[in-house]
Amino acid sequence: GKIGLRVFTPEMKKDGWAVPRTVVELVTEDQPFLVDSVAARLASAGHSVLFRVHPAMDVLRGRDGKRRDLLDQQSHTPGKIREAVLHLEIQGVVTPARVKEITGLIREVVADIRSAVEDWRPMLDVLDSTIDEIKRSPPPLGEEGVSESIAFLEWMRDGHFTFLGCREYAYSFKKGSEAFKATEKMGLGILRDPKVHVLAGATGLAAVSEEVREFLSRPELLIVTKTKARSRVHRIVPMDYIGVKRYGKNGQVIGEMRFVGLFTATAYNRTVETIPLLRSKVAHTIRRAGFAPESHDANALLYVLDTFPRDELFQVSDDYLFHTALGILDLRQRPRIRAFPRLDRFERFASVLVYVPRE
Repeated sequence: GKIGLRVFTPEMKKDGWAVPRTVVELVTEDQPFLVDSVAARLASAGHSVLFRVHPAMDVLRGRDGKRRDLLDQQSHTPGKIREAVLHLEIQGVVTPARVKEITGLIREVVADIRSAVEDWRPMLDVLDSTIDEIKRSPPPLGEEGVSESIAFLEWMRDGHFTFLGCREYAYSFKKGSEAFKATEKMGLGILRDPKVHVLAGATGLAAVSEEVREFLSRPELLIVTKTKARSRVHRIVPMDYIGVKRYGKNGQVIGEMRFVGLFTATAYNRTVETIPLLRSKVAHTIRRAGFAPESHDANALLYVLDTFPRDELFQVSDDYLFHTALGILDLRQRPRIRAFPRLDRFERFASVLVYVPRE
């Protein structure tokens, strides 16, 4: 679980001009996403990576942590460790304060990767048990909606979602106010630490707004949105957040199983008809539009929906998608500048689709 890390600015004694640079050397257990995550984290902090090389090797280390032997990849020596050796060169000369900053952010990245990788299988087990619970005791939401939600969770499990963390939440009443509160039962991956929150407030959804209360009353099993926190693994972007409502015996919402991570590339390059939840949104929009099947308008609308920004498509409501898709379709007939704004249901951000004629 230990890492070797060194950040320094070497002396440059070459003839001619050379770009001043700082060297980052990292030795740690080889894990998925390591190289891209470290490079992306450095870049997001303003450190331009000029050069990188990252061999992996099998080593044997003693109790003191010192390397005892370099092994062949085919070796079956007990205690063998697969290690990654990262050598990166970033632009500029760093001060002692910047060295401390760089070492801190790299340690954070490595810790997040380790926790996500170690808990990957347990998180899949939690997802499987969540799916089984829904199948055993379907919530009172209608057969079609429940079956499509189950299909979406199974689709996530089958290689379309990079799981970084999950946590169970209980929905409780306290002194006349509502609050989401993390249970002590389970937190995995980057959500092992109870101090880590991906939405807002010290207890998850501490202050429940009218929008949140309204959502809890909707006949929807799943929440699909973006987190407030950015991922430090793979891509430095707001994480995808999938919340699965938990229901009590009386049919009331009692909590949520929350999964955070990143949709994989296949979630963005597959047609919407192949992705559960999205395909039902698209089908509902087409039916509501009332266009004749295989007509020009129907095909044009399908094209609009299939090319709709995928992150938005996961998050938007059926009503927003219907009105926005028809508005985009209208631009084909009357090209003009038009903006389609959307407020996040948890009031954390806004997104705006802007269409501008090529002329």
